[in-house]
Amino acid sequence: MSDHGGWEVTTWGAVSDLRYGKALRGYRETGGDVPVFGTNGPVGFTDTPQTNGPGVIIGRKGAYRGVHYSEGPFWVIDTAFYLAPKQVMDMRWAYYRLQLADINGLDSGSAIPSTTRESFGAIAVSIPPLPEQQAIAEVLGALDDKIAANTALTSTAAFAAKLEYRSALSDGALEFTVAEASTAIARGITPRYVPDGEGTRVLNQKCVRDQLVSLEPSRWTDDSKVKREKLVAVDDVLVNSTGQGTLGRVARWTVQEVATVDSHITIVRPDPNVSDTAVIGQAILAIEAEIEARGEGSTGQTELSGVELGRARIQVPSRERAERLGTTLRALTASQDSARAENLVLAAMRDALLPQLMSGKLRIREAEQAVSEVV
Repeated sequence: MSDHGGWEVTTWGAVSDLRYGKALRGYRETGGDVPVFGTNGPVGFTDTPQTNGPGVIIGRKGAYRGVHYSEGPFWVIDTAFYLAPKQVMDMRWAYYRLQLADINGLDSGSAIPSTTRESFGAIAVSIPPLPEQQAIAEVLGALDDKIAANTALTSTAAFAAKLEYRSALSDGALEFTVAEASTAIARGITPRYVPDGEGTRVLNQKCVRDQLVSLEPSRWTDDSKVKREKLVAVDDVLVNSTGQGTLGRVARWTVQEVATVDSHITIVRPDPNVSDTAVIGQAILAIEAEIEARGEGSTGQTELSGVELGRARIQVPSRERAERLGTTLRALTASQDSARAENLVLAAMRDALLPQLMSGKLRIREAEQAVSEVV
């Protein structure tokens, strides 16, 4: 059966099969360049592939079961499937098409939410001719490739900042406690949430990860709950201060935007009279593991007090060296912030184009033109 333009209306079961992953030992500890996938994405690496790429991996067990893509050879463990087409199919197109499938809505009824081959196979799909699949995948892939390049740039900038900081210390280091190097150490507010876009943005612990601040998980609070001293300022350091697994995560606030934090985050405001504020921030990032270890309390109820955080010791270079380092750190931060802001735009465009292209409502040439203007 076909619809507009020769697209085939069928089911995933008619055009593909799901193959089970296989258990694999040691993938978290050993090296290798073959990615290992589980239900939520990459979980490690190994030396030997289970199958060649490109390929699509589909979560099999768990409350969240993602759809993932591997350009090259890969291994899938036993919490996931990988797609095996019964006909010629562009695998990157299949990956994008499956982003629209409600995989997490499939449930076998067992105690652990699961995807079965039968439930997956019953999902309807409209498949365009192979050249159109390839064109659609190329348009969407261009956006994701640019996002990946920007993400790599962000990681490179973060690594460069660490190297510059260590190099600066080799010329001589001064040691301070976090309290001595700060003008304030204080927890955030107890928010009164309002609809997004109203009031003041409030950051939570989900926003602080990988030594970066993401605005996407943030919410908004009534302005009346926010005192001026609770607004974050550029070069403030945000420290997750409650809960095992989140406590101790650290990031610098580097953007000119009005925001505050909730009571699970501590704001550390570097003292410019001690050293360059960006350098103090980098020094606190460098002791993230120590900060995590300072949490007190029972499992799941750990807390990091401002007093205990203030006792942690940091190292900064001499004043003259710190000024030069601060200039470098700000340049690296600016490149990170620019790349991350562009990624939000690129991801929004990809997400808007995806359903339009997959339904045939948007012509590929029009999508190509839109993408060419941002990539």
